[in-house]
Amino acid sequence: MNTLDSRRYYPTALALYITYFVLGIAATIMGQYKQSFAALWGAEKLADGSYDVSSVVAVIAAIGLGRLIAFPVAGPLSDRLGRRLSGLIGCGLYAIFFLGITFAPNLYVGYVLAVISGMANSFLDTSITPSCMEIFKEKGTIANIFTKLSISIAQFLLPFAIGFVAARELPFPPFEKVVKGQGKRERMRFTLAAIVLICLGFTTSTTFMLWMNCNQELGKLYGLQDPAMIQSFYSVGIVCALFVSAALLSRKVEPAKILIVYPCIAFITLGVIYFVQTPFICLAGGFLLGFFAAGGVLQLV
Repeated sequence: MNTLDSRRYYPTALALYITYFVLGIAATIMGQYKQSFAALWGAEKLADGSYDVSSVVAVIAAIGLGRLIAFPVAGPLSDRLGRRLSGLIGCGLYAIFFLGITFAPNLYVGYVLAVISGMANSFLDTSITPSCMEIFKEKGTIANIFTKLSISIAQFLLPFAIGFVAARELPFPPFEKVVKGQGKRERMRFTLAAIVLICLGFTTSTTFMLWMNCNQELGKLYGLQDPAMIQSFYSVGIVCALFVSAALLSRKVEPAKILIVYPCIAFITLGVIYFVQTPFICLAGGFLLGFFAAGGVLQLV
């Protein structure tokens, strides 16, 4: 598909970015409203008047389980039957999650819905990521890291996104279907680089998911008067990282170099946050983790 042909799929790319806003809302809604969900699900009330949120954190962790369950199915389905079908399944599962989580009577129902949310995440990932790579070709890596920007500004444009996607049926770019040949079949081999990337895929997503869902409790523990500010610094870090990374990639900086430097700095930041227990470190750490752990690193992986 040449450049001229790919331009007709730019509206599709826009719709895909808008669809990813839903993922951003789903990934943060329980983390931002842990106290509300804990109260709804009958959690124990603590001495300071707040609720024990450990059960909500356990439910949030089920999102990762859902991703693991769905990926082995979502990937082959997207490759063989098309990106569109995989994306529609993801949207359908997210609809179930959002409708269900609003009325979930207990944490067990919430746990099942969190698994469904993780499965929806997987189906959208296997639709949107390869579609962006196929539409933008040479600049596919840069286009892909901007899916993180879509997630970061989800709360602002989600109502427009729902209306846009629901009202339009846009074409999807052709995908390369796997065809069984008559030649010698080669077994998949995991190189050292592939193993490192798989490990990065797990650790980077785990790092920013834990921080995103637990940073307010950490801020309170360290004496920060307004823990909600941590999320603001974190979001600013993400946006800055996306534009810096895009600029580096456009200047032919190898993604491998970014994938070495960013996680190392994120790891050091976590260590500093653990040992330097002051209110300011929560804000500075929020920005740095947003930049070096959440700012498109997973998309580069």
